[in-house]
Amino acid sequence: MMRHFLGVDVGGTNTRLLLMDDEGEFSGYRKMATADWARQADPLAALGDLIARHCEDRQVAQVMLGLPGILSRDRSRVLSL
Repeated sequence: MMRHFLGVDVGGTNTRLLLMDDEGEFSGYRKMATADWARQADPLAALGDLIARHCEDRQVAQVMLGLPGILSRDRSRVLSL
């Protein structure tokens, strides 16, 4: 079975998910409102469920997350994540 890698870009407005396989082919693009999962009682569990559902029929080797953050003006410190 081919391995897949999942990229998750969490933005303030939308969350995007995209799979890449061992051969560098992309598939399974999904975009949804971040509020759909982030406003749940347990947002971390809701994000985990979203990822698990997106990977149900594929062997996912790694998940990479991009998270929004606020940096200091000189971009040397994370102020909020």
